[in-house]
Amino acid sequence: MNRRDFLKTSGLGLAAFTLSGYRSFGLEGAVNGRKPNIIFILADDLGLSEISCCGGDHYKTPNIDKLAQTGTRFEYSYSPPPVRPITL
Repeated sequence: MNRRDFLKTSGLGLAAFTLSGYRSFGLEGAVNGRKPNIIFILADDLGLSEISCCGGDHYKTPNIDKLAQTGTRFEYSYSPPPVRPITL
């Protein structure tokens, strides 16, 4: 298998995997008759000390506090570094 065939095969496999997850997610909401309510907040350089629901007092965030009380909070996240240093 040459490089071009490998890239085609892996690209098609990745697309099929991605679309299969998307289709099952969409069908689940259609079966129940309800659409999922998902709010994803992405902010650059936002720390826990800046949101009042996480104990911060610098900014007043009543709407985010209300969402945190009535919804599900994602509190822990682990991520490997994007680049590995050379250690030869």
